[in-house]
Amino acid sequence: MSGWTYLFLAILSEILASSALKASQGFSRFLPSLVVVGGYGLAFYFLSLSLKTVPLSLAYAVWAGVGTAALPPRGGSASPWWRWGWFSSAWRTRGEWA
Repeated sequence: MSGWTYLFLAILSEILASSALKASQGFSRFLPSLVVVGGYGLAFYFLSLSLKTVPLSLAYAVWAGVGTAALPPRGGSASPWWRWGWFSSAWRTRGEWA
């Protein structure tokens, strides 16, 4: 497989793991916690395989950028504002500081 294929698999694994973070409830639920640990493990494994052909700076930039951009539509932990209702409380807190 090409390095870009491994990078794509790393991104998918990271998205899956990040999406399961909230469901793990602080690692107190077994199955979502297993998805988090396994997903991040696979993500770093596939990332390491992709680094055989893809330069580190490019691989990390693509991995982080695509992973971050893909989480809001999935409702992962990086986008709590619409799925978990944290946006309004964060906005209120910001208003209290101003």
